[in-house]
Amino acid sequence: MLLSAAVEDTTVSLAAIELFNTSPALFVENQGQWADESVRFVHSGSGVNVAMTDAGPVFQLFRPVEIVPLTPINDADPFASLHSDGDLAPQPLETLQFSVSFVGANPAAPTGQEKSESTFNYLLGDESNWRSEVSAYEAVAYESLYDGIDLHTWGLRSSRQPMSQYFR
Repeated sequence: MLLSAAVEDTTVSLAAIELFNTSPALFVENQGQWADESVRFVHSGSGVNVAMTDAGPVFQLFRPVEIVPLTPINDADPFASLHSDGDLAPQPLETLQFSVSFVGANPAAPTGQEKSESTFNYLLGDESNWRSEVSAYEAVAYESLYDGIDLHTWGLRSSRQPMSQYFR
């Protein structure tokens, strides 16, 4: 009986992970959890953050930097250079930030499209800054950037989706 329940739990867990991996990327609305009021929506993904601002998207790309271990000075503790106070040091990241602007475009604040059922809670710091049930969207649009031209953005968590999913 216990083995059967464990197998069932594993199957359910794997199904949940697969659903998460293939679900749309979400853009969380800024309801004051980010101080910069020009940031309207943020997507945080694996190796990328995208802030949809009034001036255009801002991208932050990051990846772990491979560390070449140094020869330890202290033979009693070969990992002394990797930790302090008994904790592992955080792995350094290589980052790149760039933004996109639209030369000669009409003013266009980004708007959320395709509201998700998912919501987010930000409960850090002073309680007056907490935000609950923050909405998220599967797409963000800059409408009427140029006469007759809109920009719609969205993303998928998994590259296993057919390429046709990227075009509308």
